[in-house]
Amino acid sequence: MKKYLILFLAFVLILSGCDQVTQSTNTKTTESQPASNANTKEVSDNKGETFAAAETKVASDEIIAPVFNSNLIKSKKPEMKLENIIVKIKDALNIGNEYDEVSTEEYNYEGSDRAYSVNLNNTTTNESAWFSTDVYGNLISFGRHYSYDAKIVANHTKLEAESKVRELLTNLYGQAADDFLIDEGYGSNSFENPNYSIQVIRVVNGIKVPSDRISLEISKKTNEIVSFQIMTQTNNDFSDISYFASLDDVKEKEEAFEKFKEENMMLKGYLGVASPEKGIYRKLNYIPIYGIFQNQVPIDAVTLEPNYNLTEIIIGYGMGAADEAMAKGGLSPVESAHLEDVKNQHTAEEAEKAARDMFGLGNDYKMSYSNFGNYMATQGIYTWSMSFNGSNDEYVSVTLLANDLTLVNYGYYDGSSYPNANEQVQGKSPENYVSIANNFLSEKGKIKPEDLEISNKSNHTQNDFNHQVSYVRKYKDDMHIYSDTITVTINKKNDKVVNYYRNWDFELEKAELPDSFAITRDEAFDILKENYGFNLVYRRDTSKTDGESVKAFYEFDSATYHFQSYLVNAENGDVIDSMGEKLRLQDKIVYSDLDQAQRPKIIEEMAENNIGFYGGELKPKKAITQIELFRLFLGSNGYSVGGKEMTDDQVYEQLEYTNLLEDEPKQPDKIITQKDIARYIARYKSYGNIGKLNEIFKDQYEDASSADKDFGYLTIAKEKGYIETDGKNKLNPNKEITRETALYYLYAIKTDK
Repeated sequence: MKKYLILFLAFVLILSGCDQVTQSTNTKTTESQPASNANTKEVSDNKGETFAAAETKVASDEIIAPVFNSNLIKSKKPEMKLENIIVKIKDALNIGNEYDEVSTEEYNYEGSDRAYSVNLNNTTTNESAWFSTDVYGNLISFGRHYSYDAKIVANHTKLEAESKVRELLTNLYGQAADDFLIDEGYGSNSFENPNYSIQVIRVVNGIKVPSDRISLEISKKTNEIVSFQIMTQTNNDFSDISYFASLDDVKEKEEAFEKFKEENMMLKGYLGVASPEKGIYRKLNYIPIYGIFQNQVPIDAVTLEPNYNLTEIIIGYGMGAADEAMAKGGLSPVESAHLEDVKNQHTAEEAEKAARDMFGLGNDYKMSYSNFGNYMATQGIYTWSMSFNGSNDEYVSVTLLANDLTLVNYGYYDGSSYPNANEQVQGKSPENYVSIANNFLSEKGKIKPEDLEISNKSNHTQNDFNHQVSYVRKYKDDMHIYSDTITVTINKKNDKVVNYYRNWDFELEKAELPDSFAITRDEAFDILKENYGFNLVYRRDTSKTDGESVKAFYEFDSATYHFQSYLVNAENGDVIDSMGEKLRLQDKIVYSDLDQAQRPKIIEEMAENNIGFYGGELKPKKAITQIELFRLFLGSNGYSVGGKEMTDDQVYEQLEYTNLLEDEPKQPDKIITQKDIARYIARYKSYGNIGKLNEIFKDQYEDASSADKDFGYLTIAKEKGYIETDGKNKLNPNKEITRETALYYLYAIKTDK
């Protein structure tokens, strides 16, 4: 039967422009990936090739297997024949007859629908493309390998790329795609990228489906789709909305918000952030805050019931990054300078004995690593970090405070204690895992659970292997220390704690934190609501297996920020991140006065690449100041927000790494002249030292000579085409630079290859 299928498939492909077809003789059965949140991901080959990175080639018989989430909603549509799927996808992607060879493979994932992977190859040019679909003909992923020159050519604008995306979405999903949103805050397009990066958010019945997105890349040179990746927790067919609940009976937003405040734990406390003061040791400043110490709990828009199944686990600070940064191999010069502190610490032998006694590590566990280090750059606080290897490939890591042998970190790995992909693990209730974690805290960590607040309120079953319980430190009364956390990870197969991580300020007891709270909890909630937006969204209710399993919920709209951190500075009401910094949004740069510009297309292209002025106005004829120019330089140097939310001091601090200012004074309000910007451009393009050698440049200009300080910089900038002058023999050194001219000059250096 397979023989006839191949022959028929070959016939179809010849008609569609392919003259050779191969099919794998073995149908793969691949274990599902339970930890994956998306239903597919791109897989590179063993040479490290990446899709849309054109300098590489894919062999015509190479099959790149997609990876699927096995828990999608079952499609109600009939399966399609492979040959029909190929024709459908080629039509949708506007793939013509340039590919003359095709190879296919079928994948059968445990607990999921069958899927296909198709490779297309041009045997003349060695360019290739590939795509994967499910058996219903829904495109899951697509990639194109092609060649491009080192010089990036932008023949098409981002607006044209977005139009191309809209065309593809209509081809795939019909009218259902008309309301899909292009996420303006996604990615960071730049002149260095040959493609535009665009992400689309699915919209159904006028409200967003945050879990359902499509990431695409579109060639700036050809306006072709070069990559496509669907990410979903519902179904690969974004045209099918049959499993979405109606909005007929949803409650009013204000009523839902009151319930939301009840179910989401807003704690009052302090956030410890590193002091900006330069020094060897870390110094923490404490900011009074209100914060939701977990990912938000959405509220059912109809019943007003909280849905904990939609709440992801909270991950504490850690992964041992702090300990890895410790001094290795004996005492550093800094530690030697504090010999009195070191003398009062336990020895390596005492620390090893304490670790072995604490976790019952007998002689069959051999120590493989021991290190004395400074705990998170805190003066006077030291740790012993140790690793042990068991006779059956067990691995144990233990970190203890060197002064009193308090447990800081612990990790245990034993491959046999983890279930395989086909093994079912009967999980306990969250209360059972909390009990296990609390016992570990008391017995090993020597911490009273009543001195902590559980920061993970979720009833989510979490991942298939482990369950995590996270805590935040209580300070006094109703206050907490947000930055002091403990995370306990429990293996669900054997109920054993396999990871313990403590991020802590061990000196806090010595300090008295000021009560400088200027707002209430309710006001903090209102601030978050105002900044994030409290809106209806569609999310899948995993407790339902059929019917309308995607329901409407009210929640904060975190899509703009792309991470979950709900913190408010209680002194000034700013919404902040976990480092205490005011949140910085990547707003789209749009000008209401673009019609006043002399070069509107160039100004638009700069904006598409996140270089420009925020605030809605270009003010093209206004003279630019030093600080405004330096914010533009930050944007052109990869800072997607262009220093938008930075203070002037922070902008100048960042510029220290680029050496633009060298030894010049900081003059934020200084009007920039031609000689100023020429000097900065020369330094930016690494011509700074040459620009100082005035004597090597010819005196051929009417308004400047080699005796002038900035003559070399001006000459370089003019000869390289980075600046404009009033004629061949002019440099216009004292001409004031306007905001539009500054953008035009930066465009010249960004497009100069």
